[in-house]
Amino acid sequence: MSDAGFGRLLGQIYDAALDADLWPGVIAEMAELAGAKSHFRHPTAGAAPEDPNPGAQGPGARDD
Repeated sequence: MSDAGFGRLLGQIYDAALDADLWPGVIAEMAELAGAKSHFRHPTAGAAPEDPNPGAQGPGARDD
């Protein structure tokens, strides 16, 4: 990551600290800079069509 890219990311993090609505874009930018893909689906949102295990709640899920 270039110094300019890192500085831009720090600015985005600062802005998101002041406006929570900016966090999804900041997290996507961090994932892109790291060469990663990000995806989050809330456990109560239902299964995505491509989800092979629609009942899964993720690691550490409790069945209370």
